[in-house]
Amino acid sequence: TASGPVAVQTPPAVPNVFTQGLIPDKFDGKGFKMWQKKMMFFLTSMKLDKFIQEDKPLMPYGIDDVHSLATVDIWVHSD
Repeated sequence: TASGPVAVQTPPAVPNVFTQGLIPDKFDGKGFKMWQKKMMFFLTSMKLDKFIQEDKPLMPYGIDDVHSLATVDIWVHSD
């Protein structure tokens, strides 16, 4: 069998959110509700909103499963 050139499909370019003006300005004490909505939109677009919407996972006393403990440690470190 003859091998010809292999077509490699590249993923579409991801738009740079930093150049699109999505980052809300630093909160200046005015218009909190609008700033909050903009910040939530930004965090959602960056897929970071889960860190402000979910509660810390609770581990019952006496659990020594390495995977469960690692999950809680990762969550704490990411928070």
